[in-house]
Order: sequence, then structure tokens, then C-alpha cells
Amino acid sequence: MTGTISEQLHQQILNARENERKHIARELHDEIIQSLITMNYHISEMRQHRAQDNTLSLARLQDDLHQVINNVRQICVALRPPVLDSLGLAAAIRSHVRELERRGLCRIGLHVPDELEQSIPEPIAICLYRILQEALVNVQKHAEATQIVVKLDLCDSTIRLLVQDNGKGFSLPQQLDQLLHARHFGLVGIREQLDMINGTLEIASAPGQGTRLEATVLLPHAVTDNQQELREMYA
Repeated sequence: MTGTISEQLHQQILNARENERKHIARELHDEIIQSLITMNYHISEMRQHRAQDNTLSLARLQDDLHQVINNVRQICVALRPPVLDSLGLAAAIRSHVRELERRGLCRIGLHVPDELEQSIPEPIAICLYRILQEALVNVQKHAEATQIVVKLDLCDSTIRLLVQDNGKGFSLPQQLDQLLHARHFGLVGIREQLDMINGTLEIASAPGQGTRLEATVLLPHAVTDNQQELREMYA
């Protein structure tokens, strides 16, 4: 990767993080803070009219409070889904896909084991979950797909995440960094995330033929086992 491309990628990652912070701040201000201000106004009204029947006002206040709770919960889930910590990567992927289907994204064929035979290190689990999020956002924004396949499997100490769609696809350049010039930062960002955990990214796409994205990560203990085998071979 050339210095110029590296600098562009680094700056884009910083910009993406800053945009995420702006989005969260906007959500907190527009949804949560404004709702709390409204609730405070209702409480002031009730205090000024204590002698009147406040049943309707209390019901309205309770509805507002429930909405604030739901909004806060959605923000927290977007930041880091609780199910990822409590039940692991497979459950978090299932939960995210179900939520997208509930919103009517499109049909998603999900192939995820009920339980992974071993625990996935937290950095790898978080990275793969974020990659899934980014990949599905890209499909929603650009692919015009009607079907998506999401598959997670663990084989020979290697964990793989596959996201494939039947959308319009695109012309894949020889070097992924060239996507920066076309402002396709999502895929380059995914590759950057995988680089940080020594993972690999394979992308297959062509106009009219959909897109296939596969992220592969060798689990840490597998690296240790391979190193031990090499030591034994050459001892």
C-alpha cells in the first residue's frame, strides 16, 4: 500500500469514527434529550395543576418514558449488542439478521451454528460482527438485492464469515485500494479491520452477478499449534 493510499485509508477510518460519534450525539440530542425536555414540561404542568385529574397526563408521561427507554436501548445495541457479550458471536449475528428482516431489508438466508464448539476471542468476535454490519449496510445502500446469504462456520480452527447477495454487483479492481478513488470506503475499511487481527478478505463481484464477501481468521491457538508442529518437524 503506498503512503498516499495508506494516508487516505487512515483518514477515512478517522472520518468514519468521527461521523459515528456525530450520529450518536445527534441521536442523543434529537431523540433522548428532547424527549426528556418534553417529559420535564409535562411534570411542571402537573405540579401546577395538582387539584385536577392527572390520570391522562400520567399516562402520556409514561408513554414518553417508555419511548425514551426504547431509544436508549437501540443506541446501546448499535454501539455494542449485549448479546455479543452474553451469548457470543453466533447469537449476535442471528439477532442482527432478525432485526434487519423485521425492518424489511430483504430475504436473508442465515446459516449459523446454534453454538460454536469453542469460544471466539473477543477482538475477533467484535471484528467479524462489525464486518457483518458494514457488509449488510453496503448491500442495503448499493446492491439492490432481493436475497442475501449470511454464513458463519468454524473449520480446522479457522472461522469464516460469508455474506453473499444477488444484487447488481460491480467491477472489482485488481487492487482493492483502487476503490478509494471511487469512494467505496466500506470494503477497504473491512479489509483494514481484518488486517488488525491477521485475517484475510476475499471479494468476488461483477456487474449483474451480485457480490460475495468472505472474511477468514485463523484463531490464535491454531497459530500456536502450527508453530509447535513446525518445531517438532525440524527438531
